[in-house]
Amino acid sequence: MGQSTRLIAQVTDAAGQPVDDADVTFTVAGPDGSEIVRLAAAGDAQGTYRSNDWTVAHRVPQGDWRVTVDAGAGAAAGQTSGQFPVVNSTSETLLAKYGFWLDPPSLRGIQATISAEEGDAQNGRLAWGGFLPALHILPASLVELAWRSGDFHLDSSEAARQFMLNQIGILGFAPVREIGPFERTTFKGWDAWQATGRSQFSYEDVAWLIFYTPEVDKT
Repeated sequence: MGQSTRLIAQVTDAAGQPVDDADVTFTVAGPDGSEIVRLAAAGDAQGTYRSNDWTVAHRVPQGDWRVTVDAGAGAAAGQTSGQFPVVNSTSETLLAKYGFWLDPPSLRGIQATISAEEGDAQNGRLAWGGFLPALHILPASLVELAWRSGDFHLDSSEAARQFMLNQIGILGFAPVREIGPFERTTFKGWDAWQATGRSQFSYEDVAWLIFYTPEVDKT
């Protein structure tokens, strides 16, 4: 789920020759047979028809989906169908395991993978992202999330700082030399603290958001 795809079909006549002037439609149905999307396709001289890019939405039923191809040219018409699997994305998996939704980091098209995962739905930590090989600096697209059960009463910058040091402990992907300053902000409607962290190198500097979510009693 959440991945972009393009549907492709080859159209030929009864003699096996390519047909380049057909009207071609792809119809995609979910596991229960309900129609999800209908896509028109454009062809080329070799009789190959491609739909526009289409993204499988998040939070849809996983399983075997069916695509039906209808083609017509003049008085002739044909139909064929096949199946393809749709599986949960990492975001869906995290939602089921921990109860939160997190979009994958997507800077510069870097392929994100889970690099650290520990704990449970009450107390845990997750690191998700990746790097691009480079000569001196590794371009990175990374997100880290840590959560703790309960309200730690973050009513001052020092309380937020102590929460980071004493409750979280693991601060980012590189050693942190300095934390702060902590500044008041909001995140998704929640009161929050925002803080920066200085690492050994400027390209490893990080930023954090610390906030309490009363709906699930987690910080």
